Amino acid sequence: MMHNNEPLADELSEFVHHYCENSSNKERYENFVKRFNGEETILARSIRENTELARASFYLMDWANHVGGLNERFGEEHLLSLFVIFGLGEVRTRKMRRRFLQKPAGDLRGHPSKGVHLLYFIDYISSNEFRMRPTLSFSEVGGGVLMRGEWRTFSEMALKSYLSLVISHRLDLPSEGSSDALREWEPRAMQLPGTVVEESLGDVRDALAKVSGCQVKLRRINDEVVIVSAIGKIDQLRVLSTFVYPPAPRR
Repeated sequence: MMHNNEPLADELSEFVHHYCENSSNKERYENFVKRFNGEETILARSIRENTELARASFYLMDWANHVGGLNERFGEEHLLSLFVIFGLGEVRTRKMRRRFLQKPAGDLRGHPSKGVHLLYFIDYISSNEFRMRPTLSFSEVGGGVLMRGEWRTFSEMALKSYLSLVISHRLDLPSEGSSDALREWEPRAMQLPGTVVEESLGDVRDALAKVSGCQVKLRRINDEVVIVSAIGKIDQLRVLSTFVYPPAPRR
């Protein structure tokens, strides 16, 4: 589906930069980056060392949450990990693999091709090839393997948005005119320390509600994972998403 479309990639790159610097998004972007402080995974190190990759990842997360289809089986952490693996040229595809990133090496670096990286990645995750994969491996970033097509619903929902991007150069994100409407947040998994799950879930729920302004519900799954569901305005749900830390990809 992808053609050589450098003008569109350039537009996307410029849009991502301004999107992260916009006053309504800047604090959320900074909180997103802070999520990866203290972690030594390839994903966390890559985002800390590469500001442009961090911006592209933040936009990708917002876009994916707007499109819908993410869940506890294929969530934000899986999508961002796959974005990095794809950028490293480690995803096997029918097309010629391209390398957009270098593995983190402890020094700051740029990502001049972030628009192309993002465009090719959205093209791939919207493709029938991606939907029909029997498995998804995250071994390159220290994760495990997903099976049974747990990513297919997201891919199907992403396709319509991707076609709109290619045909009209419009990025499928909520319009300002719809920002006051209440929306139901797709429930997703959140990892917490075991003692917090056991003793302080009410406090966590109240804190998430206070910082985001959403109506929040938590449902315990096991000793370290809860399901977060919420209702709120678009901006409130975006704030909430920066505080919900999903479990690491399964090993």
